[in-house]
Amino acid sequence: MPFTLILADGARHEVHATLEFEVINGQKLPKGDLDGEPQVLAAAFLERSTTLETPSGKQYQIAIDAHRGQFRFRGL
Repeated sequence: MPFTLILADGARHEVHATLEFEVINGQKLPKGDLDGEPQVLAAAFLERSTTLETPSGKQYQIAIDAHRGQFRFRGL
């Protein structure tokens, strides 16, 4: 099922994500890979934080990193 990436301007874009969780200092944070339109992922990368919405409607504040053309995210 697709996820939704919500940019700072409120624009919503469908992306595909692998969602995992890691515990850091007792806090459960999401992390994973993103796949979607390159211009959307690049715009999200340039923002300090953006929102990833799961198919069930749960939202996470994330930061996006890019490495060798692959986009990854981590929770904030």
